[in-house]
Amino acid sequence: MGDKWGSTEGPGDHHSTFKIAVISYSLVAPLDDAYGMVEEQTGRLTGMLATVVAGKADIAAGPFPVHPRMNELLHDMKRSVDSFTAFGIISGMKNDYIQAPGSFTGAFDTPSWILIFLCLFVVVGLLLGYRLITGQGGSTDIPGTITKWLFNGFGILLQKVVQPTFRFKTLYDVLQHPEMTVVYPANTPAENMINKTAYDPVYGDRLREHMRTNSYATTLASLQEDWLRDKLASRKAIVFMEQKYLTSRCIARWCVNSNYHFFVSKLFDMFLGVFSSRNLPPELNNAIDM
Repeated sequence: MGDKWGSTEGPGDHHSTFKIAVISYSLVAPLDDAYGMVEEQTGRLTGMLATVVAGKADIAAGPFPVHPRMNELLHDMKRSVDSFTAFGIISGMKNDYIQAPGSFTGAFDTPSWILIFLCLFVVVGLLLGYRLITGQGGSTDIPGTITKWLFNGFGILLQKVVQPTFRFKTLYDVLQHPEMTVVYPANTPAENMINKTAYDPVYGDRLREHMRTNSYATTLASLQEDWLRDKLASRKAIVFMEQKYLTSRCIARWCVNSNYHFFVSKLFDMFLGVFSSRNLPPELNNAIDM
């Protein structure tokens, strides 16, 4: 980087002098051929981040997972709201609603049904109390009213409802289906996020076992191929991936070229950030921030 001086001439022959920064740059590959992440066990930076720390590069551009270790070793440049994204689960389905209607009783879990019946009894009690207070019905009408409510409620329970196809919304949902192959891009922040979750006190052991027995690491380019689309739609695989990349590069095209449906859920926050070396002059880092 070098400096040049220039001048401008304004109205009234007033002169102003300004400084021009002439910057030349080049692209270098990460020293370890990794993308860029923080190893949870050791706190060591890898990929692009490690290359900047080693002084072989000045700037590394994400997306990166949110991790305090990066801020300790690198200068975290300012970023806009649009730079934030998320790491999540991407699943697919051929139909967004199941074809065979399910029973109404199966549409809610046990706590929901208990709450529904409690509300029903409260409403019935209020109506009967109102009728007794206003003199609209005597005690002989109460059994008949209750009987009518019970028959009406029984008729509702016999109805059929169309249920949405199961969505993988949480890590717990994934671990309940060990037959689902977890696909993820190798040497990317996805590995960092998986490694981070693998030490979770609740799900860590089960996630490590799932990843050991039924996972598949691939490249970013391979994620865009139709084989993955078909596996997602056939409920044979799910993807752990940064959301913006997969939705813009893959899902947007899959939705046009097929009739399949895809569901994206967020697990962790990420950001499309830029980190620079702390060895750069402070005025340069501040200028880039602006």
